[in-house]
Amino acid sequence: MKKLRRLLLFSVVLLGVVLAAGTAAAAPAHEPVRPWLVNLAFNGLENLGDGWVYEGWVIVNGQPVSTGTFTIDENGTPSQTTFAFTARRSQIGPFVLTIEPSPDPDPAPSATHVLAGNFNGRTAHLTVAHPAALGHDFSSAAGSFILAVPSDSSGSTPYTNGIWYLDPAAGPGPSLNLPTLPVGWAYEGWVVGPGGPVSTGVFTDVAAADSDGGGPAAGPDPTPPFPGQDFVNPPTDLTGYAAVISIEPSPDNSPAPFTFKPLVDSNIEDLGAPGLSQALANNAGSLAAGTATLTKALRYEVTIENLAEGQPLSPPVVATHKNNISFFRGGHLASPQLEAIAEDGDGSSAAALLSGLSQTSAVVALGVPLTPQGTQVGNFTDTVTFEIVARPGDRLSLATMLICTNDGFTGLDRGHLPYHGSQTFYLNAYDAGTEDNTELSSDIVDPCSALGPHPLNGDPNGNEDTAVDTTPHLAVQPHPGITGSGDLTAAHSWQGPIARVTVTLMDN
Repeated sequence: MKKLRRLLLFSVVLLGVVLAAGTAAAAPAHEPVRPWLVNLAFNGLENLGDGWVYEGWVIVNGQPVSTGTFTIDENGTPSQTTFAFTARRSQIGPFVLTIEPSPDPDPAPSATHVLAGNFNGRTAHLTVAHPAALGHDFSSAAGSFILAVPSDSSGSTPYTNGIWYLDPAAGPGPSLNLPTLPVGWAYEGWVVGPGGPVSTGVFTDVAAADSDGGGPAAGPDPTPPFPGQDFVNPPTDLTGYAAVISIEPSPDNSPAPFTFKPLVDSNIEDLGAPGLSQALANNAGSLAAGTATLTKALRYEVTIENLAEGQPLSPPVVATHKNNISFFRGGHLASPQLEAIAEDGDGSSAAALLSGLSQTSAVVALGVPLTPQGTQVGNFTDTVTFEIVARPGDRLSLATMLICTNDGFTGLDRGHLPYHGSQTFYLNAYDAGTEDNTELSSDIVDPCSALGPHPLNGDPNGNEDTAVDTTPHLAVQPHPGITGSGDLTAAHSWQGPIARVTVTLMDN
């Protein structure tokens, strides 16, 4: 029922958007469902913190289709910028950005729509003003506040210890001019001083009390039915503080103010008497915005085959990207991301780095190792096949560790994707130049014993990296092979290419 309610709510919200943009026409019979890439760029979005993510949605034939989730770090950098989906072009409607819990038990969009925009050609300009987002640009937002402490009628508390969003001359009446927010959002008042921001209450109606009335520090007397708060016990003089009205997700992702702050006064003043109005400045120009750009995508099937009888391969990291990105280059030092793959079989940092680059079309972190040629260990085999999308003109790169080595790897750097048919690549073995080739069990990852030709002495005994670090690091070069000087034996050796990669264009 929860999923049904959220889908119905999302459909109702989007009804006006679809009508405004024109009802999607029935797709021509010959129009194919094809893959698309959408590249996202933003300014003004914040780190949501643990337990929350942003999620993109493209409205396809009136229904929301997820393009995937991402996070924003403290520098405003998204964890991923390019996402894939499939649709007929004539049925692609608006792009909508939401805030979702993580993990999210519900596949439907939440009610908290941050930005949205219609595609004009290949580009959608994403704003809070779009009807599928907050529906207002807040350029007309205005307001004021007074300093007063109505919860302490004794007069023993200075009037500068309370802030109220009301207009005494109006009866009193509301002093905030703010649009009604859609479901999924609420206003919140804040005072910001030396100790950081303190909430003065959450509200959706400027003419009613907020969520905590006079606040937890209020005195014993009644407070007016408007947003605001008294700071009687403990006492707090608000002069010199900032006053802020923010727009908060509901449910809220954080006890701190959200990035949407339409009204601000950076310096609360003591005007000499209680009840005198101080204006809030319009801050709508700071609200987040972004763009979503569509690109036709090509879909490829990729098969990686391990040709080495003595070497299992770590879970490969594969990416399609523009030609100006390089995974690795012979004669050059390995990146920290390549070092993590070559020494530990850990592709997570490489996948994260690539996902955050606008030049990257797609990243596939397979999550499964490849066993030596002709073998199977549990559900793992020597071959893996998967799909990946790319922009026209993209290149294909990948990297995977030779598990039974210190820092050996194989990979493909900027391979040309076929414009039709298939392309085959043979991958050689490389030494990352970051760890001495001791060939000792203690310096080699334990999965060598589980997946390799035979167990190593002492396993499981972890994997030492630091003590055998090559200092200084050497350039990437062809791997010298297994010498048998440690715990590795001739059974771990290989002849010729390590892997074969076959790439087939699936559609045009």
